[in-house]
Amino acid sequence: MRCVPARRFQQPVRILNHALLLGLERQLSSIAIKLSPLHPSLWPDWILASVTYFSGHGVATEYILDFLSIAAEEIDTTDLIGPTKCALIESFLCISDSFLSRGRMKQSLQDALPLVVQAVTASIADSGQPVSDRELQSALKCLEAWMSHLRGK
Repeated sequence: MRCVPARRFQQPVRILNHALLLGLERQLSSIAIKLSPLHPSLWPDWILASVTYFSGHGVATEYILDFLSIAAEEIDTTDLIGPTKCALIESFLCISDSFLSRGRMKQSLQDALPLVVQAVTASIADSGQPVSDRELQSALKCLEAWMSHLRGK
């Protein structure tokens, strides 16, 4: 039996971890989208709270930027009208409720804008510190995901 050096498998494990982390970030955003729009919100300031937690636990900047991208994309594409609500509430109220929920989620994005701008700027600005290609890609993807929310600010 031949022993294979561990460093040979470091890259695939890192890719697996990255894919797993992206999946977890997407699920976290999905849960937040269900809890945050409720009145009163069951998870106020979820974007800031999540980023603060990640940062405090040593999560790499590129993964935090990925989370911010996912959060913006999920909010922009999620249907905030639940089928049960639509069945129980008249059509007009369902639309109004959806509008209010979307408004609360958009407010979450607006509240997180300074954090996003700071994170992206720190990654793409020339600070003299070397930045990995992966972090730069994550910063640019994050900027792209948030661009529609930055307009007019």
